[in-house]
Amino acid sequence: MPDFVEPLITELVASFSSYPEIQQRQLLSTVTPEMSSLLGWYARKLAGRAVRDCSHEDLRNGLLALLISAHGGDFRDAMAPLALLYNSALRLQEEPKALFETASTALSQPAKKLLDEFLKRPADLKSVQAFGFSEGMGPHGFDYVPLLPEYGGPAPL
Repeated sequence: MPDFVEPLITELVASFSSYPEIQQRQLLSTVTPEMSSLLGWYARKLAGRAVRDCSHEDLRNGLLALLISAHGGDFRDAMAPLALLYNSALRLQEEPKALFETASTALSQPAKKLLDEFLKRPADLKSVQAFGFSEGMGPHGFDYVPLLPEYGGPAPL
C-alpha cells in the first residue's frame, strides 16, 4: 500500500465518530468493495501495531475501520482481521466484548450482528490460527504472520 494511504484512512476513521449521524450514514453508503478492502488492510495492520506499541487507540481505530469496511464488502472478509483485533485486545488486557460493543454503537445493525456472532463463537474459532495467521515477528517487531497465500503467506508450490 502506498505510504500516503494510511494517514488518509487514519483521518477518516478517527473523525468518523464525531460526524453527525446523517453524515455517518452518507459515508457508509459510499463504501465500495475496493474501499472495504483498504479498510480491512488497515485494520489488519493496526492489529499488529496495537500490540507492538501497546496502543489502545490503534486497536479502536482498527476495529472501527473494520466495521466501516463491512458496509461495502462481504462480511466474511472482515472475519480474519476481526480475529486479529480480538487477539490484540486480549494481549493488551482489554475485554474484547466491551471494546466491540463500544465500537459498534455508532454503526448499523449488520455491523453489530457481525460482532455479536463473532463473540458467540467458541474460543478456538476466534483464534488467529483459525483464520490463517500466527503470532510472530515482522520487520518492526510483533506482528501477525499470514500462513495462507491469500493473506500474503507462503505459496503452496
